[in-house]
Amino acid sequence: MWIMTSWGVLMPGERPKEHTPAGDDRVIQIRARRRIDLERVCVFYPEVGLKKEDIIYFDFTDYEFRIFATRSQFADLVSRIALDVNYVKFKSSTEKFREEKLHLFYNRVWGIYYDMFSTNRYLEKIAQTYRSKKKKKKSKSTVPVQPRKHWWEDVDRAERTENF
Repeated sequence: MWIMTSWGVLMPGERPKEHTPAGDDRVIQIRARRRIDLERVCVFYPEVGLKKEDIIYFDFTDYEFRIFATRSQFADLVSRIALDVNYVKFKSSTEKFREEKLHLFYNRVWGIYYDMFSTNRYLEKIAQTYRSKKKKKKSKSTVPVQPRKHWWEDVDRAERTENF
């Protein structure tokens, strides 16, 4: 399971038994590729009882950051994350956290999911038309392109979102 939130991505799984000390009931490992994702778990949901100082770094794994939890802590965390859903559209909810890279990741995941599983043929026709136009359009304009602002610096978006 991947848990994709407005502020990060968590990859929970069972902790390998050979790496769990006898009597340690923290049998769930919550993994992340970014430390900030696990830090936000600890800060946003202190009631769960996970602490930032318990985040472990493994430089030899694909998910470098981990924190261990009991099954009840993990269930409590997932419940609290679910109860915090307060948006109509998920991908744009990353704006509040100024997570442009995370937003791009979610757009790519959405695109792959759409391409592989969508049954909406109307949208597929639009997507195919867009893709073919995009491939054909190769401009050799000599007019310099102005640098684009970061999406969070756009005035209208800045007014609609609060600083975090």
